[in-house]
Amino acid sequence: MIRKSTSAFTIVELIIATVVAGLLSMIVVGFYVAHLRSYATSEVRNTATTDMQQALSILTDDVRNARRVMTYNMTPDIHAPSMLQFAGSKGPAVDTDPEYYWRSTSGQLVLERTPRDASGTALYDAPIEERLGKSDYVVYYVYQNDLYRRYVPTNAYASNRELPLSTCTVDATRAPFGGCSTDQKVLSKLKTQGGSNGFDIRYLSRNGSEISVKNPDNSPNYEHVSGASGVSISVYLAREGGGQTLDLSDRSTMMFRPLGTVSSTPPVVVSPDLPTVTYPSIAAGPGGLTVNYLSEIRGPGAINVIGRVTASNTGIIGSAANPISLNIGNKGCGSTAATYPTMCSNNQAMSVDYFSAIRGGVICATGQTSGSFSGTVVGLQRPCTADPLMDLPFFNKAVFTSAGHLTGGIKTGTEGNCNSTSGIRELTERTRYIGQVNLDGSCQAVLMGDVYITGGLLINYLTTLKVSDTLDCRRPTIVVNGKIEIANSTSIVPNSCGVTPRFISFLSSDSACSSSDMCTSLSTAANRFSSRNVVGVQCNWYCNASTSSFYAYFSKVEVTNGSSSGALAGQGVVIDGSATVQLNALGTGW
Repeated sequence: MIRKSTSAFTIVELIIATVVAGLLSMIVVGFYVAHLRSYATSEVRNTATTDMQQALSILTDDVRNARRVMTYNMTPDIHAPSMLQFAGSKGPAVDTDPEYYWRSTSGQLVLERTPRDASGTALYDAPIEERLGKSDYVVYYVYQNDLYRRYVPTNAYASNRELPLSTCTVDATRAPFGGCSTDQKVLSKLKTQGGSNGFDIRYLSRNGSEISVKNPDNSPNYEHVSGASGVSISVYLAREGGGQTLDLSDRSTMMFRPLGTVSSTPPVVVSPDLPTVTYPSIAAGPGGLTVNYLSEIRGPGAINVIGRVTASNTGIIGSAANPISLNIGNKGCGSTAATYPTMCSNNQAMSVDYFSAIRGGVICATGQTSGSFSGTVVGLQRPCTADPLMDLPFFNKAVFTSAGHLTGGIKTGTEGNCNSTSGIRELTERTRYIGQVNLDGSCQAVLMGDVYITGGLLINYLTTLKVSDTLDCRRPTIVVNGKIEIANSTSIVPNSCGVTPRFISFLSSDSACSSSDMCTSLSTAANRFSSRNVVGVQCNWYCNASTSSFYAYFSKVEVTNGSSSGALAGQGVVIDGSATVQLNALGTGW
């Protein structure tokens, strides 16, 4: 019998084959999906990386073409934020329209650039206009997680420009924040993290170290960024790709180019400069130091006071984050010329009333036996005797006024005067001005170097005195035989190196000594006694001189009524009426 053979799959075999085929298909599809996701992730990552590089390239070009970073734009912008975005930030010296100004912060950047025509040629009538800041401004700001570039042109040049005078279309939805829909979007989908808006700016000094933009109480402080020599910028992005969120970042460090107007000639060494001894940021004589009515001395730094220290009516010296070292001699008593100044044997060296505070790293106060105060005192050492040899800085006036130093000739005080109708006034380097010099009524003045004024100096009412960039980092000194008065919303503006003037007044009750080119010591006790209440230097009514130094050589220096200054020295120092003094972290402002 012949058998027929039959070949077929059993049900079990079919099931196994189907399962195997399904698994193989899932593996293939899984690999394919993973590949697609990897490709999508890679594409998003590459695109984001390219976007960041392009954005940083634009920023780099702007920094290369910028003269410097600005604390705020000098040309008002009606499309700037209508309310201050950063609590505690300092605006323009005359901030009657605060919404017209952008500010450089840790998340916003204002650059100053030279106006140019279509061919790239600078649109300056004279170099002095550059030194006065007749410039265009480029602002980088973040709005709804996108980084924008904004152009704020000066109105000094209306035609033949590289860029048009107006690049903005009114956008009501942005009115509270500022900016316009026509501003250039540089980078999108920034990642907000840890208080950063995704656009993080660090300001750098010439040696590459970071310049702090924080006050001692950790509030924002952007007053000093204009002295930065470079910036380090980081951008952070959050992009969706391949079913996941990608966090990416990039960073670029850029330094500003030296200004073309700066001379290549090495700076002249000024021989009559103050000695290399490290004086404290505040040096007060027998008249002592008074900090009154909501005024504040911010650290870190050091203070020497030959007399006594008084903090009253919420006067603050130092903070927990930035304490201040104080040496207090307590030698400021005596009610007659014959007894002044003598050690205050019956008085404590310090007086601190309710709501006032002195927070020192170390406070050494001669004769201070009490450790109980109405206000707050931190760091007091008891018993302690301050250095009996501490003194005020010495300045060699004879060398400063010599023919070898004052090589700029002689001018009358009237030749140094200016107001809003006088145009731009240059105070020429190493020049002797005979009589009073008045910079008044919205005057624009440029300090070209050391100046000697035989009368007084008044800088008043919306006036701006700017240090010339031709000085580079060499600090100028203004010596005045009479009173120095800076008042009514005036501004002392640093140059691109962050340099501001040093002001020294020789005013006293002894007119013969004050007017002498050589006298640096009052010869009689009567003159020393009567000069103690003479105000030689006064920074008053919103005087903005936050990095300048003031020295009343024979008399008293006052910073009052909403004003700001840097280092101070005088026979007496008074800080009153919501005034602010920022000490130099290096310990000396001289």
